[in-house]
Amino acid sequence: MIPWGDKWPKSVWLGTTIENQEWADKRLPIFADIPAAVRFISAEPLLGPIDLEPWLESTIDWVIAGGESGPKARPSNPKWFREIMSQCVAKDVPFHFKQWGDWAPDRGKPTIHKSERAQSVDGTLMVRLGKKAAGRHLGGAIWNELPNVG
Repeated sequence: MIPWGDKWPKSVWLGTTIENQEWADKRLPIFADIPAAVRFISAEPLLGPIDLEPWLESTIDWVIAGGESGPKARPSNPKWFREIMSQCVAKDVPFHFKQWGDWAPDRGKPTIHKSERAQSVDGTLMVRLGKKAAGRHLGGAIWNELPNVG
């Protein structure tokens, strides 16, 4: 049940988590019918590639993406983040890269502790550093974009 019907207050932002294409296909058609002032996607933890392009001009006002953290965190593929970022840039939808999570691309720098390593789907060597050390840089930049609500 939608609490305000078709008359949602302009102060209400609505978000949903989408981890991969399976959940995008299930959640976005429902999400598109809800008349919130701002509708955003949290692709966190990103666990697979997602094609958001068909939804970016009409349904999604903001995209937040990030990797998984915690003791059982799985590495995300850097290509997945770059593809979502490129889709957002192409459609002029604000993009916020929150974090790599516990795993980040191996930058070839020595680490203080023995780190786990894994290879992502595209062959990128990923190293488990912990959320703070992994950082937030994607493509050489920090993406902190917000939707324009004015």
